[in-house]
Amino acid sequence: MDLIYSRDDTLRFLDLAARDDDSSDETLWLFLQPAFVGLTQWQTQLVGAFLFTVLIMMAVWRGRLSMFNLVQAELGRRDLARYVSPDVAEALAARVETGSGEPTNRNVAEMFADIAGFTKLLIRLG
Repeated sequence: MDLIYSRDDTLRFLDLAARDDDSSDETLWLFLQPAFVGLTQWQTQLVGAFLFTVLIMMAVWRGRLSMFNLVQAELGRRDLARYVSPDVAEALAARVETGSGEPTNRNVAEMFADIAGFTKLLIRLG
C-alpha cells in the first residue's frame, strides 16, 4: 500500500490540501480520478474484510461444532443399540438430549442360553 501511495503519479488529499482554494468541485474531481488513492477507503475495506472474515469463521466453527455433536450422538445411539433394542436405545438417547431423567417402567424379556460343551469347543479352537 505504501508503494502505491508514495508514487509520484498518485493523487491524494494532501495534494488538494496544499492548494489555497479548497472547493468542493476540485475535491470531487480529485476523488473521481482513476489515480486517486485514499487511505480512508482502504482502511474501511480492511476493517470490512476483517469483520466479514470473522463472521464467516464463526459460522464455520458453529457448523463444525454442530456436526461434531450430531455425529457423537449418532455414534452413542449406535453403540447403545448393540446391547439393547433400537427402541430402548432411541428412548435413552432422547432422554439424554432433552435432559429429562424421569424413570419409566417397561416389560422386557431376557433369555439366557447355554451351549452344551461350549468351553471345550473354545479350548480346541484357541
